[in-house]
Amino acid sequence: MQAGSELSVRSADAQRDNWTLTGSDKNTVFTASMSGTVYVGLNLWENNFKGTITTQVQKGTPTHFKNSIQMEAYGLVGSGGTYIGKTADFTVTSDWTASNKSKFTYSFDQPFNASVAYYYLTPKGAVKNASGGLEFTGTGKK
Repeated sequence: MQAGSELSVRSADAQRDNWTLTGSDKNTVFTASMSGTVYVGLNLWENNFKGTITTQVQKGTPTHFKNSIQMEAYGLVGSGGTYIGKTADFTVTSDWTASNKSKFTYSFDQPFNASVAYYYLTPKGAVKNASGGLEFTGTGKK
């Protein structure tokens, strides 16, 4: 290696999962849909969780949006890691964000520490105005 050069080391995730998110719903005030992508990189303890969720309104005039995704993970717990139990349960959220546009995108990058054998993702989109609101749950597919 030459003097002054830098060595860049990036550790690869042991298990890499790419998810595609979709969902939609409607009521008398709104018709809305959700789309997005999520990356989950699992390691022994330090894990990566990042992505983008977009909620789009096809009918209605929004004043606020909220996008969120819940990560619920299960892995080894107990003395000596002899049991499977819940090791992580958290939600990453944009909270209510004022916007009168028809589309709202929320990006997140949330590393977390846990032993993970398997996990569930639950994405949600929400939109509201003075006349009412709509909250719906999407699904993910690897």
